[in-house]
Amino acid sequence: MGSTRTQARWLVLAAGCLLALVASATERLDTALEYLDADSTERRGVRLLQRLLRSRDAVEAVQARARLAGYYRDHNQPTRALTLVQEYHAYTGENLKPERYPAFLELARCLAADGRMREALKMLAYATEHSEGLDRVEALRTKGDLAMAVDAVGDAVERYEEVLTYGDRHFRPRRASTSCDVQEVKGADVWRALRPSLVEQRDRAKRAWDIQRYGEDFVYYRLARRYHLNSRWEEAFTAYDVLIRMFGESVYAEAARYYREVCRYPMGSPREASRSLNRFVQNKPLGLYRGEALFTLGRRALDNELDLRRARKYFSDLLRWTDMVRRRDEETELYMVPDKAVSVTMPPQAPLHLREGQLVDAELTPPMVINRKTAPWYLSRLDWQAAYYMGFFAFVEEDYRRASAYFQRAFKANKALQEQHKTSMGSLYRRLQIACKSGCLVCHPEELVAFKGTSRTIILLADFHAIQGRWERAEALYSSILSDSSHYTKAHRACALRGLAELAVNRNQAGKAETLYRQIVDEYPRTPSVQFALLWLGTNGSQEWPKKLELLQRAHRSNPRSYAGEKALFLQSFILHRLGRGGVALHVLRGFTHQYPRSRHCAHARAMMTEMQTAREGE
Repeated sequence: MGSTRTQARWLVLAAGCLLALVASATERLDTALEYLDADSTERRGVRLLQRLLRSRDAVEAVQARARLAGYYRDHNQPTRALTLVQEYHAYTGENLKPERYPAFLELARCLAADGRMREALKMLAYATEHSEGLDRVEALRTKGDLAMAVDAVGDAVERYEEVLTYGDRHFRPRRASTSCDVQEVKGADVWRALRPSLVEQRDRAKRAWDIQRYGEDFVYYRLARRYHLNSRWEEAFTAYDVLIRMFGESVYAEAARYYREVCRYPMGSPREASRSLNRFVQNKPLGLYRGEALFTLGRRALDNELDLRRARKYFSDLLRWTDMVRRRDEETELYMVPDKAVSVTMPPQAPLHLREGQLVDAELTPPMVINRKTAPWYLSRLDWQAAYYMGFFAFVEEDYRRASAYFQRAFKANKALQEQHKTSMGSLYRRLQIACKSGCLVCHPEELVAFKGTSRTIILLADFHAIQGRWERAEALYSSILSDSSHYTKAHRACALRGLAELAVNRNQAGKAETLYRQIVDEYPRTPSVQFALLWLGTNGSQEWPKKLELLQRAHRSNPRSYAGEKALFLQSFILHRLGRGGVALHVLRGFTHQYPRSRHCAHARAMMTEMQTAREGE
């Protein structure tokens, strides 16, 4: 009874907001409502309202009549309630006047409570058509309340949406016809106070409607995922926990068992999360979400603990897992999404899509249920993710042939990557294969010589994230080297700076890249990284051409036997030719073909030499 009375009190107070424009509720009415709100004084409140029915103040008497009728209606006494307000049944303008309107609306509510819904809706339709402002708001709201009372929650959602749309439009400030001043519409302050409760009612109706259409377990799942995707970890954890307890045999609960443990990591319980995920996998190895659990455990072992051995085992197990579940998938039939919820839980068409030549993750929304039974690409995605990491482990061991094979496996499983490869010279697959041939991802072998043990894992992992476009992860690892001067030498820090510079280049931050490369030249002139900094500045920097030529000459001299030195010499010829020093450019090209006879630039150099000689002979 207490909850019913509280709801009644809440509705009465809302109605009271409307009446504030007509005549403030008397102190006696306020006192009566306060009495009704407590068990110990409820009867006193009823007696006080009964006395106020005989008030000489006509407005006070009508309000008391409407509120007492509402009290009887909420206490399942519709006949008694109807007796109090029956006289206001006429469809006349008189009953729509402010002093009688509350009783007219209450009569509609009482008729509905007595099972006479058609008559009630007819009265409300009349009130809506012949009123405006706060009076129409209350009529529309009452329609929504009646729909909720008979469990027509879809209709209730529409009515609450209707009243919100009407109220926002009607009470929007308007410009006066004779000036530019904005004037507030009468009743706008009451609307602002009333609107939050209407939004709350609308949202409750939406939730009830979704429960009717898709099931209560889906609604709990969507709420938990909404918290999760908005990084509200504690709330998500609690919501997942409730979902598991209430609907333990549903597909949503099976998803929650995985996602709940994922939330433990940012909540500060990584060990407990990993232990729970391991148990989750071991208890039903071929169940739903076990592959994602293995992936999460592997990535945590690598990214957060730098434990290559454990990480490799998880990703190796994941590849075996995807092969096994393709052959044996019967036991997941229990966890199918119910037919009624298939349309709203449908995952994206593909996990990745191309945007301006870059691979971008598909947007995830709270209602989506993503597992191998709902998403055709689910197993393929886990395949290529695990294959990338297995390729990385082989790369760390300098087994570039095996690394290339894993990267090829990932490529074959990833349709979006194949599309990117067709349209982009800088596709991820092409870059990874070039890395396997050259032995470097971002930082070159000359730079990597300085790195041993854990530091080598860190720099290679940073490179691995960078080459895949995971800029934030790569940046954090490069920066960790720069911030720890006690464990890292100048060669280490220069290499990390170059990694950050390459990130800036790929993020179209040329100014930042130039600053970082200049820092390498100024602060770390005796490190292997300086040659690559000089080469970039000489090619892409903002200096004048003579300065660029000087930078390229320095880059060549710093290590003529490296590819960077080779390229620096070749590029000098372009600048010399641009500066009108054709003879010197021709001399440089001759020296280039002699010094680097197997260079891939030799054919271009010889063509340029022929063109220059022909031009000189024609002068």
